[in-house]
Amino acid sequence: MRVVLVEIAEREWRLFRQERWMGELRARPEAGLRPRRYFDIEVEAFSLCMAGWDRSGASRSLDAALERLRLHAAQPVQPPSV
Repeated sequence: MRVVLVEIAEREWRLFRQERWMGELRARPEAGLRPRRYFDIEVEAFSLCMAGWDRSGASRSLDAALERLRLHAAQPVQPPSV
């Protein structure tokens, strides 16, 4: 499944399912200006990744978030075309 890693605030990174991210954009279009990266990840791996997201410190930095995603075998992808 496709997920989006977004810096929702300065030094605060969150991971969204693609569908959820699209909902965020509809509610707050300015969120589309935030730095983000796209990944493909297995559904079960996503659940495990999210279960320890804050506890692992993944939300505190891009490097920590990327390491958490690598740990759960997420594969980076190019952003969707506009």
